[in-house]
Amino acid sequence: MTELDLEWRIRVAEAVDVPAMVRLWNRSCRFDPLTPALLREKIWEDIAGALVVEAGKRIVGFVVYVARERSGFLKMLAVDHEYRRRGIAERLLRNAEKVLRTRGCSRIRLGESAPNYLVPGLDERYEEALAFFEALGFKRFGLIHDMVAPLEGLESRQDPDAEAELAAAGIELTRATLKHRNEVIRFLSEWWPVWVAEVSRAFAADPISLHLALKDDHVVGFAAYNCNNRDQGWFGPMATHPDNRSLGIGKLLLWRCLRDLRAAGWQRTVIPWVGPERFYRRFAGAEIHRTFLRLEKVF
Repeated sequence: MTELDLEWRIRVAEAVDVPAMVRLWNRSCRFDPLTPALLREKIWEDIAGALVVEAGKRIVGFVVYVARERSGFLKMLAVDHEYRRRGIAERLLRNAEKVLRTRGCSRIRLGESAPNYLVPGLDERYEEALAFFEALGFKRFGLIHDMVAPLEGLESRQDPDAEAELAAAGIELTRATLKHRNEVIRFLSEWWPVWVAEVSRAFAADPISLHLALKDDHVVGFAAYNCNNRDQGWFGPMATHPDNRSLGIGKLLLWRCLRDLRAAGWQRTVIPWVGPERFYRRFAGAEIHRTFLRLEKVF
């Protein structure tokens, strides 16, 4: 009997499985390299479920999924090349769907499991994966992009007097400290509640990876980095209060974060799940780096 003939079984993933899961993922998903720390962030620093498939003593597949209110999200699904077309991926997906249904989910999407996600969708270059998901009932409903900005030559795009001009208008820019935490959470809860958990992670970084715009000691804008997919050099999220837009707050907060990332040794930053592409092109020299398909299956 060869190894491929061995029976396989599904069980819950354990911390001891991390090295084998990372090796399997990196062999299977070359556009999304994973580290042990990043995998632990996606599973055990979230409320995610994770199942592995064993053939003998070897892990040959795994799935990571999470429920957020009435929506389910498939964070990761990978099967070793040697074990594909044996029903393993479909079995893992069906198991994840079953759990998500019991948790009240009426749909499942690929990626995009904010505030803790690896990717915002399915990279269009994973053609085999796309065929697999569409065959099992997933439908496309849009596209999303990641951008990449170079961190060399930042000064050529920056206005050295802009912060002083903003201060003269009563708006102070500063790195967040722990004393700002409650005010930041209040601001986010009012305007962008989906980002509370993600931005809150910035307070655990050293230095705190969050810059603020304050007016009369109240937050009117923020920009963060390395909150999700920590230590990967990711920028975001960021936003400015609607009443304070068009003042240049966003670009100044962006530049502060980019300088931090450069000082930490990064040569470029990923700006994921981008909305205002023109803004990042103009003020960060960013270009579209990856295109993701958004896919969803309604139960």
